[in-house]
Amino acid sequence: MYEFPMPSLGADMEDGTFAEWLVQPGQEVRRGDIACVVETEKGAVEIEIWESGTVAKLVSQPGEIIAVGQTMAILVTQGETVEEVAQRWSVQPKAPTSVPRVVPQQVDELRPVPENEQATRTKVSPAARKRAEELNVDLLSVVASAPDGVITLADVERHAAIGKPPRHDRQAAMREAIAAAMARSKREIPHYYLGSQINVESASRWLEQYNASRSISERMLFAAIELKAVALALRETSELNGWYVE
Repeated sequence: MYEFPMPSLGADMEDGTFAEWLVQPGQEVRRGDIACVVETEKGAVEIEIWESGTVAKLVSQPGEIIAVGQTMAILVTQGETVEEVAQRWSVQPKAPTSVPRVVPQQVDELRPVPENEQATRTKVSPAARKRAEELNVDLLSVVASAPDGVITLADVERHAAIGKPPRHDRQAAMREAIAAAMARSKREIPHYYLGSQINVESASRWLEQYNASRSISERMLFAAIELKAVALALRETSELNGWYVE
């Protein structure tokens, strides 16, 4: 039996909103097959199966907030049947097999609204709440598409787009997420800079000869040589090809 978990799709990812399954119980899958779609702050991401087997049970449902490491599906590998594995999981479900970490609440709740507004508490994912604040969207006016009534990031963006010209909301959300990560990196992580001088006369002469007989659209930029030099240096000195967290 193999428990298919929610993977970490980014350095700062703690959970994601499950969107849809692309496989069904009883279906045979192979390592590398696309199993489902998960919604993150950077957009919808297709998730691959990491083990070959037969799908016994689909645990996660569309609209559900899934923490990194939490089991999304159960697969039968060898020596077991789909019925045995599905029944055993339903009786004694196992805890997520992930490294210890603080998992945020799966669903936030809005503050209580006065009774005279005739409103109730609304369930909303953390990503959707953040996006609603950025777009100045009233969550009480957003209609949830998920069966359990949880407002997702897509619901907020769909509501904000009503009455506006079509635009790439997912791309905007992705750019904002990347910008926030870069700003946090510059603001919270100490920086230091090292430098040295490198003679590039030979490389410049080669590049000039390489581009001489080519059209403008086919010519190579010097930045390509710089990138290759960095890649070769990192392969030779692997210790530099890494990062520190917190």
